[in-house]
Amino acid sequence: MSTKRKLTLVSILMIILMIIGMTACNKVVKPIEKETELTTVMNETTTTVKEVETSIVESTETEVIESEQSTETETQPTEPETTIVETEEPTTTEKKTQPSITQSKTTVKPTETKKTTKPTTKPTTKKTEKPTTKQTEPKPTETQPPTTTTTKKVGRPITKANMVAMINEERARIGNQVKVSYGDATLQKIANIRAEEQKRLFGHTRPMPCPGCDYCHGEKECIASEGTWIYNTYGEKYSKGGLAGGVKKGWTVEDFLEYVKKSPNHYDQMFKAKWTKFAYGQTAWGTLNLNDAYIYFNYGN
Repeated sequence: MSTKRKLTLVSILMIILMIIGMTACNKVVKPIEKETELTTVMNETTTTVKEVETSIVESTETEVIESEQSTETETQPTEPETTIVETEEPTTTEKKTQPSITQSKTTVKPTETKKTTKPTTKPTTKKTEKPTTKQTEPKPTETQPPTTTTTKKVGRPITKANMVAMINEERARIGNQVKVSYGDATLQKIANIRAEEQKRLFGHTRPMPCPGCDYCHGEKECIASEGTWIYNTYGEKYSKGGLAGGVKKGWTVEDFLEYVKKSPNHYDQMFKAKWTKFAYGQTAWGTLNLNDAYIYFNYGN
């Protein structure tokens, strides 16, 4: 019971006793005779009130002491319950990775303590499960070798214009500034006759007997020497040398240049000489071997 409530009860009790006393006084007919009796009643009432006050004070002190004890027990610090988390170092994969640092949290749980008993706290150690780290095998990166593409220069087919361009380019490359151009009809006629004669006799000697030409007309003995025949028949202007050879089907002028380079004498006569006109004659494909043909170049000015 609280102190305020007890004081209230005492006040009520005192009021009741005073009412009782006043009632007793009102019933007395002879106040003088009852004076002693009234005094006795008031003394008893006062004694009773003091006893009640004394009991209230004692009970109040007892409650104060108990409340202080309870306060001390409640404010007594409790030992924290620590949770120790054991972490295992992660296994490293083949690639070097920085291990992740995990902080172990300490959780403090307050324990409820009773007034009469001291709290006993035991640290509980919880082991966490070992982290399973999957060992990822790094996929090998396949590097394909670089593809070297050899860009072959596109060749030019064998034509009169391409032959002129090729001869002038090669002459300029080696320092010969004399440019050439394609020859006239006489040069072309000589080149065609000598190309067809290659089928009968390959080289610089004409095959005999001559079936007829601008020199003999089939009426007299003809000349077998190529140079002499050209000089005596057409003059010195068209007698500056020549080249007898063969070409393969599908060749370009660049292929023909490589072919001429294999013979130093023919190379020098074509590219280092000073003549300015030329013409070439060619037989049909297949007249040389299966698919090849004879070709003849005649030089002049």
